[in-house]
Amino acid sequence: MDKAKSIIFYPLKFSNLIKLKYIFIIIALILAIAYSVYAGISKSAVYYYRVSEIYQKQVKSENIKVSGIVKKGSVLKDMSKVEFKISENDKEIKVIYNGILPDAFSEDNEVIVEGFFDRNDKILYAKSILTKCPSRYEKFNN
Repeated sequence: MDKAKSIIFYPLKFSNLIKLKYIFIIIALILAIAYSVYAGISKSAVYYYRVSEIYQKQVKSENIKVSGIVKKGSVLKDMSKVEFKISENDKEIKVIYNGILPDAFSEDNEVIVEGFFDRNDKILYAKSILTKCPSRYEKFNN
């Protein structure tokens, strides 16, 4: 019993207190860095949806990416904006974009649109558009 009390109440030396203090500082720094990395990744990470998933799931209206095919005959170009529809199977979403379209943008081409989604009107206000151009990367068939 006396041995247990002496272990529990053993006074720490001054040098051990300094070492313990540095260990706590290092652990606090590691935790702060880990939290900063986690917070940065979670804010910048954007999951992208297919057009059909927008109708099936409750999608947040904030920053989302949607992948689909530009519907033929739906592109309306104006001086300040472009409106078009992206579709997948029988589902479609209207997209409004203010900016310069990528060179590879065309009807019946796959695009990934990033922006704010208005759930009520089913309109995606795009801030960026990525296009897929398979003809440049596929092998030529002879």
